[in-house]
Amino acid sequence: MTDSEASQLIVQVTQLRLSPQYQAAELTRRRLGAQAMAAADETSPERAGVRLLIGTWDRIAIFVKELSEQQRWRFFECNPVSLMWRALEPAIQTFRTGGAVAPTFAEEFQNLASQYREWAESPAAQKFRTPEQQAVCALFG
Repeated sequence: MTDSEASQLIVQVTQLRLSPQYQAAELTRRRLGAQAMAAADETSPERAGVRLLIGTWDRIAIFVKELSEQQRWRFFECNPVSLMWRALEPAIQTFRTGGAVAPTFAEEFQNLASQYREWAESPAAQKFRTPEQQAVCALFG
């Protein structure tokens, strides 16, 4: 992927995270917590919202696989991967252990979070190690 295409991908990911549906689901997650949303009634807006958040990040992880290492680092600088993994992991575990989804549910997102943690240990990523530092690019409404 060219650097120009990588930049376009980063913009598209930002657009996904700024959609009204995503932002509404994120507000609910911050109010209730991801695990409570996952435990809500199967047809509830809360459960649908947390699945939207997880599905969005899993899709993002699939897109990011196409980036070179340097492009991925640039992606990490403007996307709070670890922050969102920590926020959504309780819901992911609830879904996985509940038997309604495969044990590999959100596996791409989990892999992306692992790559982010490796990157965060590099000197180039010092300013993105803590949740507070990552929140700079969280785009929470």
